[in-house]
Amino acid sequence: MPRRNLLLLIATVVISYACYVRAEQNPYARYVAASYSVIDRWSLVDAPDQQLFEGAMRGMVQTLKEHGDEYSTFVNEMHCEEYCEDMRQEFGGIGARIHMLGEPPLPTVSSPPAPHTPAFKSNLQ
Repeated sequence: MPRRNLLLLIATVVISYACYVRAEQNPYARYVAASYSVIDRWSLVDAPDQQLFEGAMRGMVQTLKEHGDEYSTFVNEMHCEEYCEDMRQEFGGIGARIHMLGEPPLPTVSSPPAPHTPAFKSNLQ
């Protein structure tokens, strides 16, 4: 067996064991997985996995809110990009990068405007 394959095998075993140990440290993860299996196998209706997951997440966040956490929220995949873009706050102003280029120097848009910004919406070139 080539040395590279042996190292890859050892790394896989170590990572798998670490994941197993971590899962064993949180018994609730086991209960959630077992509950999902029961629902998946025995429920009278067939609900999509994504909706089951999102419902579980909303339930956990609601419990946090009931205990006084007014800041936590669950953002599903459909709204995640918009939410993450707002959280990153990578741009300010109109959302365009302008450099002084040429002789004499003139303001020039040097890259495409960031999506969902005023510059993008006005088709600034």
